[in-house]
Parts: sequence; C-alpha cells; structure tokens
Amino acid sequence: MLPILVAVYYWIVVVLSLVGFFLPALLIFLLTWPFDRRLWVMQRISCWWGMFYVITHPYWSVEIEGRELFDDSVGTVLCPNHQSLLDILVLYYLKKHFKWVSKVENFRLPFAGWVMSLNRYVVLRRGDRKSVKKMFEDCQRHLGQGSSVLIFPEGTRSQDGRLQGFQNGAFTLAKRTGSKIQPIVVEGTANAVPKGKLISRKPVRIRIKVLAALDPKEYSAKELLQECRSRILSELAGMRGVSEAEVDGLNPDPAPVAKG
Repeated sequence: MLPILVAVYYWIVVVLSLVGFFLPALLIFLLTWPFDRRLWVMQRISCWWGMFYVITHPYWSVEIEGRELFDDSVGTVLCPNHQSLLDILVLYYLKKHFKWVSKVENFRLPFAGWVMSLNRYVVLRRGDRKSVKKMFEDCQRHLGQGSSVLIFPEGTRSQDGRLQGFQNGAFTLAKRTGSKIQPIVVEGTANAVPKGKLISRKPVRIRIKVLAALDPKEYSAKELLQECRSRILSELAGMRGVSEAEVDGLNPDPAPVAKG
C-alpha cells in the first residue's frame, strides 16, 4: 500500500509543480534574454527544476562521479546511454550547460516542452531529412558558441536495460566540428522508471559517471562510435558486476542481466 501512496504523492507533486516552475521560468527568460543569448541562466533554472523531480521522490538517490572531467571552457558532444524517461532529469545533476537534441513530440508537452523551447534545445523529427539537416546546423551553431550538445546515441530508451546499438549522428557531428565526445554512463534509471511503467515501487540507487573525453582527431567517425560505446559498455558491466556480453544489447543470446 505504501508504494502506491508514494507514487500517487509523487505524481501530484509533478503535476502541480509544472505550473509552479513554469511561470517563474518564463519571467526569468524574459528578464535575462536581452543579455544572456546563450541562455546560461535558463539552463541553470532547468537543472534545478529537473533535480527537484528526483529529490522529491523518497525512493531515489543519485551519485555523481567524474564531474571534474568536463572542460567547461568549450562545447562538447555529451553521449549518455538511455535507459528511462528519468535519464534527462538525473543528467541535470551534472549542472552542465548543454542543448539537448530531442524528438519533436517532447517539445509539444505542456510546460516541460515549452521550457525546452525557451532553452533553445534542438528539435529532431525522426525520418525527416530536412529536420536532420537543420539539427546538424543547430548543433554546430551551439558548439561554435561554446555550448555543449547532449545526444542519446542509442536514439531511444532500452527495452531491457542492455546497451543498444549507437547511431552515427553524434559522432558525425564531432568529426565535422572537431568537438570532443564525452561518454556518460547512466545506471539505475531503468529500475526507477521502467519503460512502459509509471514508476518503481522500491528504493533505487542511480549512478552517473562521466568518462574521459574522446578527441575526434584520433578516430574516424566509425571508430569514435565504437570507442564511445565500448567504454560505456565496460563501465555498465562493471557497475552491475556482470560480463560485457550480458549488458550488450547487440549480443543475440545474452544471459540474464543484473541491473544495478
């Protein structure tokens, strides 16, 4: 009974706070936009907003490792694995200035989607070549201005917690711009908000680990993709205490995966 009450409480908090956060965020945007064209202030507000939804859940805890590996003086291409709807919220714990590349449907969400638009996050319409072209143009502009870009290279959330295949976009972007790739490991969110479910009913430890950046000058785009995925795969396996084969979504016949 208690887990159900916690879930009801949490979603009431989420719904009510959407309005409560959006109106001040809109006011801050209007006041800061004339002198903050890169939207540093709005991103910081978004970080606190996202963190609020994790902090207020009594079953979730977040641990951060490797934050010092960020080079905040330049824009980088941030590449986290993707397990859950919760991923973007816990990534705000990094308090990093970034522009998130997200599907157009997310921008249509009331309040949250509107804030994404205010932040000038990058819209992507899947399967639309013109949209992909504009996505690259927008990302190149943001990176050129010193903002980082966040792309989930798997493209969509994992169905079973294993690491799926990576798409080329983030790595092509890194090669075109000379921007470094920063692999980021997210673990535990699949248990907190499993795909197809609203919320977990047990305590969950969520971990985020920032890995050393990869210089695109040292790799081809294909090698860059493979190296990024290999490093994330290795870290995920280590966190779960299992073999890489068990975590690899490209492995056709894995053993059962032990999630962290």
